[in-house]
Amino acid sequence: FDATGRMAGFLPPVNAIQPISGGVVNYNSIAQPTTSGRRNNQGMEAVSLTPDGKRLFGVLQSATVQDSTSNQQTRQHTRVLVYDVASNPFPSAPIGHYVLELPRFDRDGTNGSADRTAAQSEILALNNTQFLLLTRDGNGNGNGDSRPHVFKSVYLVDTTPGTNLAGTSFETSATPISPGGVLAAGITPVANMQFVNMLNTTQLTRFGLNLDSNTADLARTNDLLTLSEKWEALGLAPVLEESAPQDFFLFVGNDNDFQSPTGTIQGDAEHNAYNGVEAPNVQNDNLILVYRVTLPTYVDPEFYQAMVNGAPVVVAALGEAGFGLGAANASGIDGQLDSARRAGNKSGSVWGSFSYSDIDPLINGAAYTSEVISGAAGINWPLTSDLGGGFAASYSTGDSAVEGGFGFDYEAFALSAFLGWGQGPWFLQGSLSHSWQDFEDIRRPAAFGLTATGNTDGSAWTFGAKGGYVAPFGDINLGPVAALTFTRASFDAYTETGAGGGNVTYIAQTGERATYALGLEANTQLDGALMPFAHALYVFEEGDADRRAQVKLASANTALASQLVGVPDVAGDYVALGLGIQSLAGQDLTWRAAYEAQIGIEHDEDLTHQLTLGLALRM
Repeated sequence: FDATGRMAGFLPPVNAIQPISGGVVNYNSIAQPTTSGRRNNQGMEAVSLTPDGKRLFGVLQSATVQDSTSNQQTRQHTRVLVYDVASNPFPSAPIGHYVLELPRFDRDGTNGSADRTAAQSEILALNNTQFLLLTRDGNGNGNGDSRPHVFKSVYLVDTTPGTNLAGTSFETSATPISPGGVLAAGITPVANMQFVNMLNTTQLTRFGLNLDSNTADLARTNDLLTLSEKWEALGLAPVLEESAPQDFFLFVGNDNDFQSPTGTIQGDAEHNAYNGVEAPNVQNDNLILVYRVTLPTYVDPEFYQAMVNGAPVVVAALGEAGFGLGAANASGIDGQLDSARRAGNKSGSVWGSFSYSDIDPLINGAAYTSEVISGAAGINWPLTSDLGGGFAASYSTGDSAVEGGFGFDYEAFALSAFLGWGQGPWFLQGSLSHSWQDFEDIRRPAAFGLTATGNTDGSAWTFGAKGGYVAPFGDINLGPVAALTFTRASFDAYTETGAGGGNVTYIAQTGERATYALGLEANTQLDGALMPFAHALYVFEEGDADRRAQVKLASANTALASQLVGVPDVAGDYVALGLGIQSLAGQDLTWRAAYEAQIGIEHDEDLTHQLTLGLALRM
C-alpha cells in the first residue's frame, strides 16, 4: 500500500499454500480446503522485513492441509517463505522455501501425549537467515475455559541448515512435505530453539502476573493480571549500553480481541456482546511483557541505516582531508619555487612559510567545512647554473565538519624533496612528499541521538609538477603554465565507541586524487623593488568515481552487519584565481604574500580560500 492507502501490489501465494477445494482456489470459503493449501484462519500469520529492508520473511501459522491430518498434533510442519524485495517489492516467487517444525503440547497440561500444535502468531527478522518466532497455546485469560497455560514461548529460528524447497514440486504443486504429519525423507527443517519461556513463574511473579486457571472465575474478575490467551506481537529496542552493545529489550504484546464488558468503539458497546460469548464479562487488558535479552546476531535497523548513510560520509571526509594535506605540501613548495623564479634568485636559501586555508566543498550534497593552518621550512641550493634542489618539512593542523553532526580534528607532519629548473622564459619544477597524518575525535551521528567517535592514523604520498613559458611583454611577464598533482592517501582501520550497538568498524582505506591545471601566469615589477603577481587556472580534478568501503556494525556477529558502501566522490573541476606580492632578489631577506580562491564549476558553493605568507634568507 502507498501513503494514500491505495494498494500498490501484492505477493501471490505459491501454489502449495493456495486453498483448493474441488480443484478450485477459494480464499473466501468458510469451509476448510479439502485438497490442499492453507487451513482457514491459519494463513500467512506473520511477515517481517530483514533489517536492511531487502528480504521479506513470511511464515504460515501452521501446516497446510496436504502436510497434516485432521488431528491438530500433526500440524507442526509449517512453511517459511523468503522473498527478495531489494529491487522489486512484488516478486512473483520466493528465493527461499523452508520447513519449520513447530512445538507440540498436551492441551490439558497433564503431561500426557501431545494433542495440539503451538501455532505461531508473530515473527521478527534478525538478519538474512534468523528470526524470532512467537509460538503459543490457546489457553489463558479470554479463551473462556479453565485449561491451564501450557506453552507460550519465543523461539530463535535459523534457516541456514534447512532444505531450500524454492522452485520444487513441494512449492509449485500440492506435493506434501509431510504426508500425514511425517516429514518426507530428504527434507531438513530449519533449526530452532526456545529463547524465552513466557510461562516462567519466577519471572512473572516479580511483576504480580500469574497463570490462574480457576474454573469458578473464567472472567478472571478476581485478578486482571492473569496472563491472557493470545500473544501476537514482537518488537526489539536497543538497551543502549556501551558495555552491552547487543543487549535489547524484547517487547511481547497480547491481542485482547477488545474483550471488556464496558468497552466501546466509537461510542458503540454492542461489540461487547459478541466478544463476551466465550468468556462472559471478561476484562482482558492489553499487556506488554518486556525482557532484556542478548542477541549477538541481531542487526538493529536504525543502527544499520545510520551506518549505511553515515559511514560513507566519514570515509569521504577523511579522504578529502588526506588529499588536501598531501596536496598542500606540493602547493607550498611550488609557492616558494615560483617566488624564487620570479625574482631571478638562483642562490641558495633557507625559507619558511605559513598558510591558512578555508575549504568548503560538498559531500553527498552536505556542506563540508575545513580550516587548516600549515607551517613549512626548507632549504634549497643551486646544483648547476639552471638547476636547483632542496628539502622541506611541514606541519599542519586543522578541523573538519560536515553538515549533520560529522567532524574530526587532524594534524600532519610531512617531508619533501624538490627540484627546480629554469632557462630564460622556460621553467620546470617538481616535488615528492610523504605525510604522516593523525585523525582524532572522528564524530558520526548514530541512531537514537548517540554520537559515535573514533581515532585513526593516515598517510599520503604526493607528487607535484609544474612547468611553463613566462616571457616579457612590455612591462609584464606573461605566459601559459601547466601543473599536475597526484596524491595517494590512506587511513588505518579503526572502530568507533560511544554508540553501543551502533559503533562501526572501518577497514583500512586508500584513495587517489589527481589534478591537471592549465592557465596563465603574470607578474610585473614596481618601483621600490616590489613584484605583484597573479594567475588564473582551470583545474581538472579526478577522484575514485567507483570507490567502495567495507564497514561493519562492530558488535553484531552476522554477515548482514557488514556492508560494502559507495563513497561519495568529492572531486570536481574548479577555477583557481590567485594574486600576491613579493620583494625582489638582491636583499638577504625576501618575503611574499599571496591569496588564492578556488571556485567550483559544478557547484559555486564549493569554495576554498587560501592565504600564504613566506620568508626566505639568502645563504
